[in-house]
Amino acid sequence: MRHYLIFILLAINHVTFGNQIVSRFKAVYQSSAIDYNQTGHLITDESKDVTYWQSKSNKDEWIYIDLGSTHTIDSIRIYWGNEYATNYSLQTGNYEGRPKTIHWKTVLTRSKNTGGIVCHKIKPTRARYVKIYCKISSGQSFIIYHVDVFGQPLNPPQHEQKNNIFRNNTLYIRAGWKIKKVAFETHSPEELCSPTFDDSEWLEAEVPGTVLASYLKAGAIPDPNYGDQQLMISDAYFTAPFYYRTVFKVPDELKNKKLWLNFDGVNYAADYYLNGKKIGYSKGAFCRTRININNYLNPSEENVLLVKVYPNEHPGEVTEQHLNDPDPNGGIIGLDGPTFLASIGWNWIPTIRGRNTGIWNKVYLSGTGPVTLEQPFVRTSFPLPDTSQSTADIECLIINHSDMPVEGKLTGTLDTITFNTIIKLKANDTVRFSKQVLVLHPKLWWPNGYGNPYLYRLKLSFTTHDMLSDEKVISFGFRQFTYQYQNSNLRLYIIHKWCTTIDQRRQLGHA
Repeated sequence: MRHYLIFILLAINHVTFGNQIVSRFKAVYQSSAIDYNQTGHLITDESKDVTYWQSKSNKDEWIYIDLGSTHTIDSIRIYWGNEYATNYSLQTGNYEGRPKTIHWKTVLTRSKNTGGIVCHKIKPTRARYVKIYCKISSGQSFIIYHVDVFGQPLNPPQHEQKNNIFRNNTLYIRAGWKIKKVAFETHSPEELCSPTFDDSEWLEAEVPGTVLASYLKAGAIPDPNYGDQQLMISDAYFTAPFYYRTVFKVPDELKNKKLWLNFDGVNYAADYYLNGKKIGYSKGAFCRTRININNYLNPSEENVLLVKVYPNEHPGEVTEQHLNDPDPNGGIIGLDGPTFLASIGWNWIPTIRGRNTGIWNKVYLSGTGPVTLEQPFVRTSFPLPDTSQSTADIECLIINHSDMPVEGKLTGTLDTITFNTIIKLKANDTVRFSKQVLVLHPKLWWPNGYGNPYLYRLKLSFTTHDMLSDEKVISFGFRQFTYQYQNSNLRLYIIHKWCTTIDQRRQLGHA
């Protein structure tokens, strides 16, 4: 062991690195992987001694890194595992020719390798791709923990800059999001919420978007939409908790309002932190979370928002789509419903790495008065088979968040119909409002293929002393579902018209 450590130190000290590491979070392609977890992209992640690539065989296996653009490369550092290549070569490549393909050039050949951390200085070379071609192994496979490629980009990529958008008393928080796997972050959530915390080593995140989508957009993984490249993405790596972090300021227009942090969709569960304080928790892919944050804000300064997202509790095993047998649709992930059930694999859909974990829907800061309108809903019905008229049953919760009684006016608008109602609320009171509206000759909502899915808009607003406290706008369609259960078949009807039959093969998806 002492000799092994001396070898490592000598190898590292033998090479001086004047350039930057250009391979961090870059997509990696592989000849094979021993399972669904030890895949190629793990050699460019944030770990040098935990995650690794392992091949299936011990002869003629390769792995290559796509740097995303052409770089001048002068050094490569390889962290070998306990089964290493005794003979291997380093190759660089560029995408060129007609038709375009990767042309490889061998820049170094090594024999009698004894593993450990090995550093190679090469003649400065312009290349986009770097390949390690492993010829003979010391064991039953090839294991590489990490690879650092040193160089300089010839044309640094220009990253798309997202901006936060403010409209209608709402700040949509889209800018500055970063992401990191929780297992590789040593700081506590409270420390991560410090405005001086340096997240420059974190990956840029796509919000709204899943964790996997963020890595794909950053060029950190192969595109799973092509060929069998989903097999080059580690399932275990992405089926894990991740941190999302960003910083925002409160617009001047919202500073005197009751402020709410809104998450329209986080899969599967999440802890929410603001300026070092835990402010909430959610569970369920389609749950909408709304948190009052007035007591946690820095009104005139930057606010640090941290979200710790968790994957499904029952993510299930990876399935492959092939011609040998029809794999079952769905699986144990259904225990976590409602969630993205098909992400475990469905017919032609392979297993989605991470099962769509992430902040997949909008995040925004909204401002209201003391009274808010919550959970507006419209239920439509017809005197079937007559569709010349319909009733719309409107429901909404009206909540007074203040310690004082409030009297105000609720106004609703549906197409050409307008109604007003005076509402009296006690301190910290909640009232369920309901109203039935008759609509003549409504335009009908039909499923795809049956007709036009026409949508109406319902606008509800609550005012106190002629000041708007809150407003909600929802879209809905005039429709009515009925069903019949006969001979083990469920027949579904939409507006008295047969739509589909649901039997043991669950044909609802074809409706």
